[in-house]
Amino acid sequence: MVKLLVNGNEVKFETTIFPDGTSQVWKLEDVVYDTYGDDPVILWLFESEAEVMHVVQLAMLVQRVLNADTCTLRVPYLPYGRQDKALDNKLSFALHVFKEIMHNANITRIETFDAHSKTSMVYEDAFTGLPKVTEFHEHILDVSKASIVCFPDKGAAERYKNLSYMPYIYFEKVRDQLTGVITGIKMINPQGLNLRDENLLIVDDICDGGMTFIKVAEYLREFKTKEINLVVSHGLFSKGRQVLHDAGIKNVYTTNSLLRNPEGFKIW
Repeated sequence: MVKLLVNGNEVKFETTIFPDGTSQVWKLEDVVYDTYGDDPVILWLFESEAEVMHVVQLAMLVQRVLNADTCTLRVPYLPYGRQDKALDNKLSFALHVFKEIMHNANITRIETFDAHSKTSMVYEDAFTGLPKVTEFHEHILDVSKASIVCFPDKGAAERYKNLSYMPYIYFEKVRDQLTGVITGIKMINPQGLNLRDENLLIVDDICDGGMTFIKVAEYLREFKTKEINLVVSHGLFSKGRQVLHDAGIKNVYTTNSLLRNPEGFKIW
C-alpha cells in the first residue's frame, strides 16, 4: 500500500492496472504545496516489490505536478534491508540497487523503523515521524514484565545496547571447526544470572521462519524459566506463529510495520 502525505495530510491518487499487468499512477488530487515547507512524504506500507514502480511513479508525478524538488520515502519495514552484503558480481546486492532506484527518482531520504543495518540515505532519527525503537522496547518490557533480556546472537546484543541496563544473556552459534557448518548454539551469561523462575524476553529486529528463536527457546526451557516471550520489530512469520508457541514462547510481540500485523505496536 502506497500513500502520499503533503503538509501532513493524505492526498489521493489513482493506480490503474492495464491488461498486460503493468500499472500507472496518476490523477493526483489537487493540493496546494508550500515549496518552503517539508518535502512531500510517500508512505509505503510494504506488501510486495511490485510496489517499487508505484513509489517511483508517484515520486516523479509529485515532483512535476507540485514542483517539489525531492520527496521523502517513509517505509516502516525497509525492503531489501537484510540484503546488505556483497556476495558476488561487483556489488549487485539488492539494498544497493534499491537505494540507487530511489536516488534516481529524487528520493534522497528514506525513513524507516529499526533498519537491519545502517546505511546511507536511511534515517531513524527524531524527524522520521515514526516512534523510536526504545519506546517500543520500553512498552514491551512493561507489558511482558520481563526480568531478563535474551539476545539470540551477538549482533542483536550490539544493536540494542539501549537495553544494557537490564540483566541480559546472549547466544552464539557453534560451528564445526573443519567445515564451518553450524552445529548448535551456546549461551553466554556474562552476569552469571540464575534463569530459574524468571520471565525472559527474547529481543531481535526480524522474525522470518523463526528457527533461531525456536532453538533459543528450547535451550532456555531446560533452565526451568517461568515464562519466555519474544519481541521483534518486524514480524514476517513465514512459518506462522504457532511454531514459536510450540517451542515454548508464550507471547509474540511485534509492530504494525507490515500490514499482516495490524494488532502490533502502532508505528504508523
